[in-house]
Amino acid sequence: MFPTMSNLIFPFDKKLFENKKFTREIFARTLRDIVKFKDKFYGFIRIDLPDNLSYFLFFLKSRCYAAGVLSKLRPRSIEISEFFDHIFSSPEKLLSISLYEIDPILLKGMLVFIQREPTIKAETTLIDMESIIERIMKEEANSFVILKDKNMMNIFFFKNGKARAAYFADIDSEMDEAATTAEKLLSCAYPAEKKAVEAIIYLDIKTWAAEDAESFSLKDIIKMFQESENRMPDKTDGKRQRLFVEISVVEGPQTGQNFDVTLPCVLGRKGCDITIKDQKVSKKHASIKEIGSKLIIEDLDSTNGTFVNNEKITALELQSGDLISIGDTKMRISFYRIPMNKGSVSRRKY
Repeated sequence: MFPTMSNLIFPFDKKLFENKKFTREIFARTLRDIVKFKDKFYGFIRIDLPDNLSYFLFFLKSRCYAAGVLSKLRPRSIEISEFFDHIFSSPEKLLSISLYEIDPILLKGMLVFIQREPTIKAETTLIDMESIIERIMKEEANSFVILKDKNMMNIFFFKNGKARAAYFADIDSEMDEAATTAEKLLSCAYPAEKKAVEAIIYLDIKTWAAEDAESFSLKDIIKMFQESENRMPDKTDGKRQRLFVEISVVEGPQTGQNFDVTLPCVLGRKGCDITIKDQKVSKKHASIKEIGSKLIIEDLDSTNGTFVNNEKITALELQSGDLISIGDTKMRISFYRIPMNKGSVSRRKY
């Protein structure tokens, strides 16, 4: 079986569910199911919107790892915060959600497709696939070859120049089981009916986690859904707003100091976005991030704990004016949003 992604059909190992009507409750339950895998889940959540638009949240060992978007068949890597921003600012009635499990190699291939520009992209009638395979073998390269047959995306993996794995979107396709992986690739590249097949070849397959991946643990995302008062509101007015966050130290060694906060951020004693000169503060003590329209603080397993309004927390939604205490330092957080003119928003086009 296979999932449809913005009209593109990719292989997968196991379909856990597909095209359910999206609700925040289903989303939270999906995350709880991933947590149950205990560092063994490789896969992705797909959210489909109208107009051939799909967003993806990728998981590596049951942890949020990367995100991406396909719009009009064009892939782009995005930050995880951007994934949440788009999903939770869209009307739920327009969304559907799917969950797929895939093996680590196929996950790598999908990330390559989302994150990297191909080395070669052309119809197979215009290139010599046998010569390309010979080049990969000679250079002992790690590579991915994706063959796009109409909307079917068949993925082939080369390790050290040797064809190691093949993943087929069309499970009904007739393929000689005795054929080698390279022979199967050539068979897909040059089908007997001589139809157009597009080759998307990656000779550089380095991938990366989203810059904000470490700021998103499943436990704090799930926590937001557990209480009805913490449900993320829909943005119904359609206006984008800019968030301004400031932290003022009201007690401790840095009393009187103010920090302008760029989210996500980490607070701690050393090597953090906001450095707190307090020996009772851990090197990486707490993080603050925006998820949807909410500001979330999470304790990063600190030695002495994180407190909000004198109550110890693990993860909590912040309100403007809350008092944050770490070590002997107390800080007042304030934030507000202002509407942004349409012309003032700089966004990359899909």
